[in-house]
Amino acid sequence: MSKLNSVECYPFVDLRKAWAEMEEDMRCITVENGGVVMRWGQRPEYTVDLNRVKNWAQLVDWMLHLSEKRWMTPYRLRLFSEKVISAKKWKRSDA
Repeated sequence: MSKLNSVECYPFVDLRKAWAEMEEDMRCITVENGGVVMRWGQRPEYTVDLNRVKNWAQLVDWMLHLSEKRWMTPYRLRLFSEKVISAKKWKRSDA
């Protein structure tokens, strides 16, 4: 069968499961005692002190660092950045 006539199949996504995982991720990242605290599964908590994120460039550095962690996902990275931006009272237009 030619490539033009074939149909690619994608795995079925259980939207309820995906939504539950997203809600769990939202609960697992908090701002406490001047830091963004991430707690996922059996891993030790990971805290980023907000004093170490003084500007947008440092936020990007932290995002690059965290993106190398095996437990980090694009959605979790977004949650992290949103928590920092909110805690710092930055506006996205400040970039």
